[in-house]
Amino acid sequence: MSSQQQKQPKPFPAEDAVIVGVCAWLTAKACTFEQRSYVDIVAHAPDGGQQWVIEAKGETANSGLDFRTCLGQILPAMRNDGARYTVAVPATPASPTRCAGISDHVRRALGLHWLLVDRGGQVWLIKPDVLLPDAAFVAEPV
Repeated sequence: MSSQQQKQPKPFPAEDAVIVGVCAWLTAKACTFEQRSYVDIVAHAPDGGQQWVIEAKGETANSGLDFRTCLGQILPAMRNDGARYTVAVPATPASPTRCAGISDHVRRALGLHWLLVDRGGQVWLIKPDVLLPDAAFVAEPV
């Protein structure tokens, strides 16, 4: 395939843009990547540190269904007690409501993290022990 025929990533808020933002964030943390067929991103912190297992979704015509599909994809990947299982989504007005639809109790029990990626590639990490307001996040970019 020529460089002109290579697939160009779709722009924000598409899944491609979310993946690019998360990969840039992990690269800046000196993480290494491995290819896995069951999730979008698997990365390892330097020196054998924390493993990240990440499923990403973007905004589409059926974003609610896609978000629920994303949750269904990350659940079977939860095979290692020490990994950070994460759903990455675009930081759009609809994302906080969707994420807050998963109860804090369930997120803590599963150890499920959220990553929100904005149009400029800034990433926000919301850990499982952070309680979410019903329709808005209070998070700092990381």
